[in-house]
Amino acid sequence: MFVERRRRARAKVHWNLYFTLPGTSELVRTITHDLSSQGFYCITNGGFVAGEMRECTLIVPTHDPHGGNPALPVVCRVRVVRVEVLDEGGICGVGCAIEDYRFAGSTSEHGQPVHHLP
Repeated sequence: MFVERRRRARAKVHWNLYFTLPGTSELVRTITHDLSSQGFYCITNGGFVAGEMRECTLIVPTHDPHGGNPALPVVCRVRVVRVEVLDEGGICGVGCAIEDYRFAGSTSEHGQPVHHLP
């Protein structure tokens, strides 16, 4: 019998997601498979460890009838909660909990993210 552990409904959306590699300016691009207000799941190459904190940028599509900004980058601080090895080539399913986030370019007066999740 399957027991759902998630507290929030997940949407099956495929939005671009960029992880910053620790200690570098290199980005790893992936796509969300599902997303809720508290986290997301994606498929990517290895290198993720359950429990670690990461920074990523989620590209949220917008609808601007005037053709302005087609996407809104949201910078997230996430905690990796699950890593599932999917094949021998190092491809993993990664579940992340969003700890806090900010819209790109927006910070508090102290440079901290302006949104925190409960």
